[in-house]
Amino acid sequence: QAINRQDKSLENQNIPLAREKNKQKTYQIAAFLVTDEIDLDPSRPLTRTETETYYVQGGDTLYSIADKFGLSIDTLLWGNNLTLRSIIRPGQALEILPVDGITHKVKKGETLQSIAKKYKSTVECIIDFNDLADASDIFSGDELIIPYGQEPYIPPPATVKPKITQYYTYTKPTGNNCHTFVSGQCTWYVATRRCIPWSGHAKSWLANARNMGFQIGYTPQVGAVISLRESGWAARRYGHVGYVEYFNDETVTFSEMNFKGPWIKTTRTLNLDDSRILGYIY
Repeated sequence: QAINRQDKSLENQNIPLAREKNKQKTYQIAAFLVTDEIDLDPSRPLTRTETETYYVQGGDTLYSIADKFGLSIDTLLWGNNLTLRSIIRPGQALEILPVDGITHKVKKGETLQSIAKKYKSTVECIIDFNDLADASDIFSGDELIIPYGQEPYIPPPATVKPKITQYYTYTKPTGNNCHTFVSGQCTWYVATRRCIPWSGHAKSWLANARNMGFQIGYTPQVGAVISLRESGWAARRYGHVGYVEYFNDETVTFSEMNFKGPWIKTTRTLNLDDSRILGYIY
């Protein structure tokens, strides 16, 4: 319930409560309204009209960030040139649109009608959200927010075999400290390609290698161990590793064993930003 209460800060301001004017009484009333019905629900996103920058926090995912700002996952991806396979890391800056849709930088010769058609929006919607005077109020270089716009579909290019930039010549590992693993497994295969002084399941290799002083990172190198997150129950429990054979600016190719079954050797190529890649051991 709302209640009225006189503002105590006005008590000493000598405001007359009544005065005579033409033999009629007029009144000045100093008061304000207090209510307990203010909606301060923190889970409800406030209305925004401008794009803001968000810095990724530990534990964030693309879906959790989109949900945090009340946006669709597509809006977050389009606004940051990402895909569902993209990896985000703490500290990374992301552009957050104020509404579902997409941004567009006006090019010379474009009209608001052509822009609206391109993104399946309407001229009126774009004018209203961007506070434009009319459909002619755009200039080359302007950044527009297209509310509820959709990214135009672009057919994927024809598959082209990646250019191999680096090769590796097989050398049998040597050394007294090389560890052995259960034969036919992914760990056993990698240990036949290079000396592995640590033990444990593939899932623990990144941590075990780091603890023994080996460098780890997110950039492929020929001869490095690639650690992967796979979907099978065994891979989820034990992890999976492979051996980097070559790579280029877009993809990494590695050999492995037990991806399709024990003792079965396979070779795969993944995009460098594939979310299944956890890291590399050098």
